[in-house]
Amino acid sequence: MYYEIGCDAARSGYEFIGGANLRGAKNTDLMARLADAGVDVVRGREAAAKSTSRRVMMLNTDSVKKNNVGYTIDSIAGVLTLADLTESCLKHLMRVSPDGFFMMVEGGTIDHAAHSNDAATVVMQTLDFDRSIGLVRQFAASHPGETLIVVTADHETGGMGMASLRHHYNQRLDLLAHQRMSKDAFAEWTSSVIKSGNAPAWEDMKGELARRVGLFGAVAVDEADEEALKALYETTLSHMGGDKKSTLYSSFDRFTDKVYDLMSALTGVGWTTGDHSGAVVPVFAEGEGQQLFAPAQDNVDIPVKIMKAVGL
Repeated sequence: MYYEIGCDAARSGYEFIGGANLRGAKNTDLMARLADAGVDVVRGREAAAKSTSRRVMMLNTDSVKKNNVGYTIDSIAGVLTLADLTESCLKHLMRVSPDGFFMMVEGGTIDHAAHSNDAATVVMQTLDFDRSIGLVRQFAASHPGETLIVVTADHETGGMGMASLRHHYNQRLDLLAHQRMSKDAFAEWTSSVIKSGNAPAWEDMKGELARRVGLFGAVAVDEADEEALKALYETTLSHMGGDKKSTLYSSFDRFTDKVYDLMSALTGVGWTTGDHSGAVVPVFAEGEGQQLFAPAQDNVDIPVKIMKAVGL
């Protein structure tokens, strides 16, 4: 599949494609196909800025061995952020197509975190996406009367709600700021601890939870919840991780899943699913043609309206 997507990218005619990495290139002719199509595959912002090609594919530097951009909350050194990709794309398109262009920016990691029911990471990724929107709005402010910005989603994920069965409307969203790791990163850490054969005793684990997630630190945990967590921790250790709870993109040991479920409950965030929900999603529009997007609409009408706004 990755090879076919890469071949489509070569054929597409897009002038800028940005992401974490290029899969499908190992032991294939994909790099040759991209070169033949005039695509300069570059790694990092500096290399993208120096490229003189009309078509550019911008990826992480060679020092970052990641196939996704990762989560902001995990502070992955050297990784390209969505804002980095957005800014480089704007500069490139203004160089090669100054009379007009269409650009799409996807904050896909919001969806990934919501599949995991990881509230703090959803918030952080949304703020990361907002930084990209800010860059685009700055661009629009310097090109008045000729720029349209549309922000929407193809679906909601997780059925995320600002209330929980535990605390009802008494939210403490400020406590999410004490979480220092995504659920995915915590699960990886837990797995490494189990495999090391040197797992911390429960009291030491409480200290790790306070440092990494906020539980038993800024986020108070009562006796009943502690007993339930401790029991799951011991079961997870004795069964070398035990059975897993799987989502669309990840799988979690039951201890990790309970830790983040409790974090949501104690901060006042509720979830109805680990999949896509049927909730309506907002559509925001600003700039030339924004009035076309005022009423409720079917998502398939959005590209039609964009084309109408630009006179196609």
